[in-house]
Amino acid sequence: MRYFDACKIGQERTEEAAKILGGVSGYAKGAVFLKHESTSFDPVGEENFYAIVQLKPPSVVVVLCDSGGNSKAMSQFLSKQSAESVVKKLEALGIQPYQGEPYLPT
Repeated sequence: MRYFDACKIGQERTEEAAKILGGVSGYAKGAVFLKHESTSFDPVGEENFYAIVQLKPPSVVVVLCDSGGNSKAMSQFLSKQSAESVVKKLEALGIQPYQGEPYLPT
């Protein structure tokens, strides 16, 4: 896939993930739109999984990622209790936890 096409598709998927996460957390920003583990230009996957990531103790962020762990959307810093509330809302939407360590933009 050409770089421009992969970026466009990935950006659309990232924006959709940010919309979902923002709807339950109050705010979310798009993150990664190309797969980091790929040797070619591949957009992030369509599927959504959630993960809680500790970045700035005692705060955490909630991310939505694809099956490869590519973080498509990220919440603002949250308390652990607020993140657990967001997770319950995501689970009510049918979004399952990501089993692994998600890839975050650097």
